[in-house]
Amino acid sequence: MQARLADLGRFIDSKAVDECVLWFWSTIRFQRSAEDAVEQWGWNRLPSGIWHKTTGMQPVGLPKWNYEVVVIARRGGAEFLTTQDFPLCFNGTSREHSRKPAEFYDRVRRVSPAPRLDMFSRAPIEGFERHGNEIDRFPEETEVPGRKRTVLLLEELGLL
Repeated sequence: MQARLADLGRFIDSKAVDECVLWFWSTIRFQRSAEDAVEQWGWNRLPSGIWHKTTGMQPVGLPKWNYEVVVIARRGGAEFLTTQDFPLCFNGTSREHSRKPAEFYDRVRRVSPAPRLDMFSRAPIEGFERHGNEIDRFPEETEVPGRKRTVLLLEELGLL
């Protein structure tokens, strides 16, 4: 796993601008690995965000896993546009497997400067450039052409 994380770090470096914010998704199982990896890649890790989900996996004999973690980091002096109404924990509507809530993208657009990149995109998202091998998996959302874009780097660590 460490070699795959190192490869992912190099890949993120090749796509990220010098001053940007990183939003790195992880499942509960890999949260610690994701947080450690971000620091090893040389990013300044901030407290992680928590998406409180309406659904979740129920392991046998354990509590329901009804949240996901988004590790937040930045580099090169990147600043948030605002920190008003920007709590670390947020509710968001669960959608298809591994699909992040629309509420998350709304927050990122509001607090993160342009340009934005959804590195492992599965659908067109307004205000985000797209990269990935499943960019049309959920094609029903539409992107508004001509909008200024900004940096968002996403990965579901459990899918590596």
